[in-house]
Parts: sequence; C-alpha cells; structure tokens
Amino acid sequence: MKFVRVKPDRKILEATAGRAVCSVVFGERYDICMIAGLEDDELACYAVFSHIPGTDAEMYLEYLYTVPEFREQGRVGELFEYCESYLAGIGVRIINSRIDIVPQYALEYNSFMTKNGFIPLNLTGRILVYDLKDMLGAETIQTVLNGRHLIPSVKKLKEIDKKYINAFLAEGNRTGFYFYKEECDEHYSRFYEADQKIHGAMIASMPVEGTLNISAIYIDAQAKKNNMFLPLFCGCIEPLISKASQGKITIIINLNDEVLYNGMLKIFNPPECERLVLEHMKYIAGR
Repeated sequence: MKFVRVKPDRKILEATAGRAVCSVVFGERYDICMIAGLEDDELACYAVFSHIPGTDAEMYLEYLYTVPEFREQGRVGELFEYCESYLAGIGVRIINSRIDIVPQYALEYNSFMTKNGFIPLNLTGRILVYDLKDMLGAETIQTVLNGRHLIPSVKKLKEIDKKYINAFLAEGNRTGFYFYKEECDEHYSRFYEADQKIHGAMIASMPVEGTLNISAIYIDAQAKKNNMFLPLFCGCIEPLISKASQGKITIIINLNDEVLYNGMLKIFNPPECERLVLEHMKYIAGR
C-alpha cells in the first residue's frame, strides 16, 4: 500500500466522516494534514489531522476511515505507523485524539488506540447532532422562546466583564481556553449572570455556514436550580431561527457531563445522530 499526503476532498469527507469533521476541515481556523493509503491508486483508508496555526508541535487526529472492502486487514495500523513517522519528521511531538464515533464501535476504537501506544484520557463525552427545525418543534423549547420576558437575561460574551468570567472559571477549576480562543464567536456564545457573578455559560460558534457547534456547557448549582439550561440554549440558537425556515441548520452539542446528556434526552426528541467522544494522547518525539 502506498501512502501520500493529499488535499482534503469535500465529497469523500462528507460521505464518510460527516458534518462535525467537515466543519473543522473546511473551516478557516485550523491547518489540516490528510494522509491517504492507496491500493492500486484506489483509496483504501485515510487519516485527518488538524492544528491551530502556530502550534506545529501538537496535532489532533480528527478522523480515521477505512473503505469497507479493506477493513480487518491491518490497513489502518499501517497507515497510522506511516502517519506517526511523517508527523515526527515535520516536528510534531504530540498527537491528541478527540474523535466522535458511533457507540457500537467505541470499545473497538479504544482498543486500537491503546494498542498503538495512546493513553486514554476520556471515554465518557458525547456528541448529539440535531436538526434545528426538529428542535423548534419541541414543546419545552417553544415555551421558553414564547416566555423570554419572564426569565433572567442571558448575555453575550462581549457584554460580560472578563473578571467575572475568570472568577467563574477559577471557582470550578476550569480552563479559559474555550472562552478566549478565536472560534468562540460572541454572536452565539451566551452567559447567565446574576448579582455580578456568572452562573452558567454555553460556548457556541458557527465554523461553517449551516452548522452551529456548541463546544462547552458550564452550569453551577444556582443555574441548575433556576433551570437556566434552556434559556442559555435558546439564547444561542435565537439568531438562527429566521434562517431555519430557509434551509437545514445542524446543531452539534458536545456534552462531557452525563447529567446534561440525560437532560438533553429528556427535553428533546432523540437526536438525528449520537456519538461518543473518545480522547487519547501519544508522544511521538524522538522517533
């Protein structure tokens, strides 16, 4: 099998990896490295890596794929061995993996990663993928949208003093990475503030047109008591409501909290797609 670095092909990735991966690959915020395994010049498998410009020493494995007729033949293992050598050769020291995968393949994928020297970091996160039109049909969300004047205000990122954000993060021993990196579009991210203190945050951006990515949700005890999840969520999607009638808008929600995950399933109908988020890491320096 021959391995080559190739330019990402939108048609292939949309058919095999899905919208969540494509939003990263074809957005403008990340540099992408796609390596394909070819058998007689036909695609057999591929791996997609990304990194934030200026952070060349650390890359993220976004997706691994094998064409069905080439599965269970060790092709991905060969591909990955080549990828590690190639990336080490261009100065990469760490490969991180935060891949979403359908639940029935989670154990198999985790086994593959650990056999290839990766350390599992998290096996409990989930991604839910909804169609906005379907969500707007839910009785609970309609109730909130119709009664916005009766609930506490939800503010945008630019309306919140950074010292309040820092205090909120410090109290929960959280990182400010989600709040300050460029892709946290203030037009969609929302915060619940009361008594000059932040009690909840929902960080959302639109990396590609038609796909809203809610990448982080933080709610403290007071916000839970006041049922602020739905107002925060509605605050994020309100700017999209007028667009929903003009075409499909997909909402991708990253949930690393099982309580929030179960809450989503109680509030809304089953999502269009549910995936597990598996996180692994491997040092390849010195190869």
